[in-house]
Amino acid sequence: MPSRHMQNPGLLLKARSVLLAAHDLLRDPSRWTQGTVARDQTGETVDVTDPRAQKWCAVGAITRAAHDMSLPEYEQHTVQTLAQELMMLDLKAWEGTNSIPNANDKIGGYATIMAAFRRLLDHRRFQTLSRRSEAAMKGWETRRRIRAEHNARVAAEVAARRAAWEARRAASQPMTFGGTLPVSSINADAKKEITV
Repeated sequence: MPSRHMQNPGLLLKARSVLLAAHDLLRDPSRWTQGTVARDQTGETVDVTDPRAQKWCAVGAITRAAHDMSLPEYEQHTVQTLAQELMMLDLKAWEGTNSIPNANDKIGGYATIMAAFRRLLDHRRFQTLSRRSEAAMKGWETRRRIRAEHNARVAAEVAARRAAWEARRAASQPMTFGGTLPVSSINADAKKEITV
């Protein structure tokens, strides 16, 4: 699978919702277009999120559907990209191209795009993707847990070695006296002990 996001069941569900909404946008052939991502009622090119947009290509419909989900911007982009990757994988398997614009504008057009949407929205196929995704997530969780345990073990060993080294260092350092004592405060016995 090309994207690590395909291993996240939550993102897969959101991508499926985007594909479903995009499919619904294009269900009527009069709402589909070629050569640009979106057009208004007069046929002029507009932005996919423009309220005047009435027709979309496959990429435009996916982009519009992701935008309409009202997700945080970073997640919207991720879900949109994942939905497009799913469609590209389907088109590569069925049409021999992984270019959505190529399939939309050249290879079969509307019929090709709608067939891809139907295959992607097939419940059995989505269950297969979800099972793979859940298995991948469990694998990632296991790897993260093993790595965390390893890192904790290494950190404990390093801390123990450092403590042992500090203890040896403290034991092997000679005692030093700093400064001088005022001569007037030293009695005769102390002078004998100091001058050895």
